[in-house]
Amino acid sequence: MIEEFADDMSALRHAINMQTRLRTITDGALYRLCERYDRLLRRGGDRRSEEARSKVPNGTREPGDSKSAQRTAQLLCCNYRKVERIRKIRKEGTLEIQEAVKNDKMSINRAYNLIREMEKGEDEEKSRKELLAAQIRAAEILLSRENLARMKKLGGDLRSLVNLAVEQFVLGLRDK
Repeated sequence: MIEEFADDMSALRHAINMQTRLRTITDGALYRLCERYDRLLRRGGDRRSEEARSKVPNGTREPGDSKSAQRTAQLLCCNYRKVERIRKIRKEGTLEIQEAVKNDKMSINRAYNLIREMEKGEDEEKSRKELLAAQIRAAEILLSRENLARMKKLGGDLRSLVNLAVEQFVLGLRDK
């Protein structure tokens, strides 16, 4: 039986409905369908324009995000959080991660968690660098350049020596 549809969106809805009735849909198929659906919505004008999206500051949630994800999830017969995760993978995931999910070599949840771990690693590295810079500034305030040069001559890790010296100094203040 051949059916005719008014537009691409109607045909896509029908195809997804038929697929989900017949079998469970894989993460790769869900990823590809979400990608296609979002492309059709963008072309149809239901989603905000590229210019409008680019004006939203990074890290802020657009008011229609979860509503859009809910609409897409309803169409795909899945949870809206899965749609949000797919969109995050498409936006922030490496090409390798995206291809692995698209080809059913990696689950959506695993890819999402991998991206979150990478973000966390970047944040921890940034925190470590900020802490080190603060320690250097504190050492420069506490010690004169000559004393800092003397400490370097003692050998060992300068940061450890400075930390030890500060700890001993603070302990000495408590004893008084």
